[in-house]
Formats: sequence, C-alpha cells, structure tokens
Amino acid sequence: MNNRLSEFRVSNDAVDDGEELRRRLDEEGYLFIKKLQDPDKLLALRQDIMQVIRTGGWLMEGTDPMAGIADAAKQCTEPDIEYPSVYHEMYKLESFHRAGHWPEVMLMMEKVIGGPVLSHPQKIARLWFPKYTAHTTPIHQDFVHFQGVYDTYTCWAPVGDCPAELGGLAVLPGSHKINAIHDHHFSLGAGGLAINQEELNDNWVTTDYEIGDSLTFHSLTVHQGRCPTSRKTVCAFHWITAINPPACPLPSICSSLISAESIRLGGRKCIRIGRLRIYNTTGRIWTWKYYLRSRISVPMAL
Repeated sequence: MNNRLSEFRVSNDAVDDGEELRRRLDEEGYLFIKKLQDPDKLLALRQDIMQVIRTGGWLMEGTDPMAGIADAAKQCTEPDIEYPSVYHEMYKLESFHRAGHWPEVMLMMEKVIGGPVLSHPQKIARLWFPKYTAHTTPIHQDFVHFQGVYDTYTCWAPVGDCPAELGGLAVLPGSHKINAIHDHHFSLGAGGLAINQEELNDNWVTTDYEIGDSLTFHSLTVHQGRCPTSRKTVCAFHWITAINPPACPLPSICSSLISAESIRLGGRKCIRIGRLRIYNTTGRIWTWKYYLRSRISVPMAL
C-alpha cells in the first residue's frame, strides 16, 4: 500500500448526537469511534478464534495462542485447500456470530439511522498470515459482495490491538458519494475483486487500531487492507448491518439461495451469483434480489 495516509476523524465527541453522526457518515462515508465495543468481550472472542487457529496448526508450537504467533510454513489463503478447513471451523463458533448482534454497535446505528436496523446474517472474519503482500485485501466496495440496497453498512473491528505493522483497514473519505459501483476486476486477496487505483484520489485515512475501536462505513465507501509485516497473527472481523431504507419494507423471512449460475459483469468473468427470494411479513413475495456469493477469506499475520 503506497498511498498517502492520514488519521481517521474520531467521532467519540458525537456518540450521543445521532444527527451529527448521520451528517458525518453522509459526508465522509465512515465513522470511527474509539473503544465503542467492550475489550473484554472481544478478548473472549479472540480466545475462541485462536483456539481454532491453534488446532488448525497455523500457530507456532509452544507459543501463547493469544499472542497469535503464526507459523510461516503454514501460510495459506483462500484458494488453498488448507485454508477453508480452518476458517469453516472458526465460522461454527456461536460467539463469533453473536458478536454481530452486540448492542454497542446496533444501538449506535439505530441512533445514526433514526430507526430499526437488521444485522446481516453473513458475518466475515479476516484471519491472514503476515508478509503475504500479494494477498492483501484489495481496493474495493463492499456492495459488490453483499448487494441488496446501498444503505447497508459494514462495521469493522480488530479482535486485539492492530497497529500498522499488523495491517488494519484504510478508507477513502467521501468515495461513497459517487452513488454507483466502480468497475471491479479480478484480484488476489480477500474478496477476489479490485478497483483500479488510477480511478481514485490518494487521500486515504487509517489509524493504529486498539481493541474496542470500531470503524463503520457505507457499502459504497472504497477501502482496502494494509499489509501486515509483524510475525504476530491479527484477528479482525466485520459484520454487515443492513439498514431499513425509508422507502422499503424490512424483509423478515428469506428463502434458501437458489439458481446459482455464472455471470459476467462488465465483460469480465465474475464469481458465482445466487438469486434470493425475499418475503415481507404478509408472506407474499416482496422483491427479488441478487447478490454475489463472496469467497471466504480470513486475515492472519506471521
């Protein structure tokens, strides 16, 4: 990542002012709030995740799992057979899925939106090996992976302190104002899709994250991962908070994914797409939505 980096605007001064939080989110496309989440709850989640990673053989023998010292010889990523065998075990953790419903973030988002919110069922963990530069999360927008409505927000939080040497996330302020999807092409790294950097300005913002810090951003906000250089394994996770748009009813029942097929977007071969049937509370069909079945990837550091 060779971009110009500045510090996030910290919004702790406005945590009790929903109107001001909404104004900042509308203007900059993100909110960064320090210590929004309970560090003790995050450390308990980290312990659960690290136990799975240790059992999967990704950590150095004889080291404290909570320190997360990765075994460079076990380095792997999404396309590798070894990777999903560990990630899928982590994804079974009840504590991981409960984290996406913690009131700290849900209540904050209700203040921002001025109404009820729905935690998206698809939670994502980033567990990645360090010094794996080619597989750093590329520049992208989350909407291409989750679809639905533009007014969908990601909450990203590190499960442990995450200074620059452990990677972290950087965003491009105001990039959501395009109100459209950039052209994405195939890329290595989480998600497998990237935006050409030449299409963007170079005014990125990030920080040295501490446990409990939370970054919330719009589905169209352009962002990217930072390449970890430390030997330690960083655990980060994010979940999607789907917002109830004023003009749309909030879907309450979703059927199974059906009719998976391959499509081409913008003339490029894309990952598989599924068709999701959504119903309203009356049981009648509400609408058809399409969303990309994103490939799973997890952030780890060596």
